[in-house]
Amino acid sequence: MTKDQQWKTVAEGLALGCLVLGVDTLTANKMRVEFAFTHAWRAWARSSVFPSVSPRNFSIYASKSSRRIGVSAAWNWRGELVPYLTIEGWNAVESLEVFTEAETITAEDWQSLARSFIDELAE
Repeated sequence: MTKDQQWKTVAEGLALGCLVLGVDTLTANKMRVEFAFTHAWRAWARSSVFPSVSPRNFSIYASKSSRRIGVSAAWNWRGELVPYLTIEGWNAVESLEVFTEAETITAEDWQSLARSFIDELAE
């Protein structure tokens, strides 16, 4: 996978993980978001699957995610950081299941990353 493909996967997986956990709005404070993602990413057991992902670039790729075609979830970063589904009529659980069908990363893995990210933002 290219760097861009890796970031696309991470942004989508994290958005889905947050939505499955019931979180649909987060702070848009860039410094807090970057710190939370960096901490969660470094602690995540599956981060090595994405060697081109540098945690300090999360805000760039999260912002780009809303313009991507063919993703099931993305981020809106206007006023607040909001993960959202892009496929009308689908829910977060089924979207995450489909997203992980062809991946080596499980739904539980994405939820683990999301939980760490959310917890870091809550501190």
